[in-house]
Amino acid sequence: MGRILYTIDRLPPPLLLAEERLTTIPRGERLVIPNLHIAPDRRAKIIFFLQADFETSVVGRPPLHIRTGDILFVPLRVMQTYRAMRNVETTTRTLRLVLSPASTTSTDSTLADAFRDIRHLPHGMTPRHHELIHQFRSEIENTRPARRLMTGALALELLVESLRCIHEFITNEHPGTTDLPIDIHIRRAKEYILENYEKPLTLADIARSTRLSREHLARLFHQTTGHTVFDYLTRIRIEAAKSLLCDTTHFANQIATLSGFSSEPLFYRTFKKHTGFTPSVWRRNILKNSEFEPGLRYQPARITEATPDKEEVGNELDRAKAIARRAESPPPPLPRRNIA
Repeated sequence: MGRILYTIDRLPPPLLLAEERLTTIPRGERLVIPNLHIAPDRRAKIIFFLQADFETSVVGRPPLHIRTGDILFVPLRVMQTYRAMRNVETTTRTLRLVLSPASTTSTDSTLADAFRDIRHLPHGMTPRHHELIHQFRSEIENTRPARRLMTGALALELLVESLRCIHEFITNEHPGTTDLPIDIHIRRAKEYILENYEKPLTLADIARSTRLSREHLARLFHQTTGHTVFDYLTRIRIEAAKSLLCDTTHFANQIATLSGFSSEPLFYRTFKKHTGFTPSVWRRNILKNSEFEPGLRYQPARITEATPDKEEVGNELDRAKAIARRAESPPPPLPRRNIA
């Protein structure tokens, strides 16, 4: 089963749309993701895994273990299968950027090279990715003027950040080698927060990861980003809480703990201060305004590397074309949210 949280189309070229969704992989089953001939203009996608711990497999290739923070570059002519790593139901949350046909033949070699094959970037999401996704969601959730222009600009920057990461991956360059010394310290602090936000962090803990004093880090972070270290930490915890709220199996007290808040009342106060809603109201609104998509195909969990027979391929193509027709049809008003 899948639930589309939002879809934004008519993005600037080479982008076509951005979509955030929840997908459930049932216990003991595998989920087939058809990417075959979906439509002439559905040529490639970048998938950001915001919440994930599962195995994906493509015929003829070794399986990949996908975790939270990974990025996957997927060209058109592949069919993926998702399978939970443990014998339990697994929920994944992803943000997908879908690109036009020009992506695979672009005169920009970085863009063209990125989609020559399936490429997996373990822990590929940088602090900048998280910041852009946070801004992207904020523009969608609020009614600011010219937010369509802003969402388009943020989506393009998200694409550029990802292409630079894949370029470093392909050429075996070490990420961040062009950073200035100040940028390196700030990046280390952000990465440490992203990896440990659920823990009771102190400024001393974060400063230790950068090898700076607490006072120096606090001053440098504020001068560079315009925010305090704890402003950034709170924002990351709020985003983590939003992801968990979309999974209706978690209770508020569990979400508070998993997001790094020391108590449920503190979680409620902080969440309402930053979003304008209590966690329960925010959850109700986001699920009410999302599009339920039950039609994904599930199969027994055993994954084989054999080539599918003609009937199976035909069924997958029919399913893919149906998805394409729905993608081309007028958008439902709630999840797409008309943007000025």
